[in-house]
Amino acid sequence: MKITDWGYVSHDEEAIKQALIEYGPLTICIFVYDDMFTYKGGIYQKSEESIRVGGHLVALVGYDDTTQSWLVKNSWGTNWGDNGWFHMGYDESMFIDGCYGGESGVIYIDGIYGEFTHETPEISIEYPQIKNTYLFGNEFFSLLPNIPGIQEAAPRIIGSIDISIQAKRTERVECYIDGELDKTITEPPYKWSLQTSPGLHTIETIAFNNQGISKDIIDVFIVL
Repeated sequence: MKITDWGYVSHDEEAIKQALIEYGPLTICIFVYDDMFTYKGGIYQKSEESIRVGGHLVALVGYDDTTQSWLVKNSWGTNWGDNGWFHMGYDESMFIDGCYGGESGVIYIDGIYGEFTHETPEISIEYPQIKNTYLFGNEFFSLLPNIPGIQEAAPRIIGSIDISIQAKRTERVECYIDGELDKTITEPPYKWSLQTSPGLHTIETIAFNNQGISKDIIDVFIVL
């Protein structure tokens, strides 16, 4: 399986947040300071006394505006930090410019699911899409992205809608709502009539064959 898209993300806070929403976890290049080795939890912020000792690649998986921090997965084992994770305060100077020989130390990869082999099934949710509102299946761009109580960028759905799934090299597709299996599809077209209660829900689709599995996931907000 080939990667269909990748790119650099600037060190701008909002650009990184948007990339997390659109692409998922990001690979980031950060500076390492001596006090990171003794980090045990909480929000990491380098101080004036911190001594830079090198650089490191880690996975940026989320953010929290309440604590003003990024959620980061490290590779130093579960005895380090918060069971191998740490919260890194919003600080653009932590990112290494020119990492990977490109524009920044933040990179996204898109269009690949499961293991990096050509036998692995491929799956993606084609419809609905983030940042859009759906009125009985009709698609509109969401004009008010920041409504209290509604997750930013999550598709907003009013009335009935069919989830459209693109899948290749698969024997079956399983469709889940909030972790519960709702439908199994064994042949194309891979469409799924979504029926659930109002509120925020996680939609997960998994493709299977005898070589492995792949999945795609999206959060949706059901208005009514």
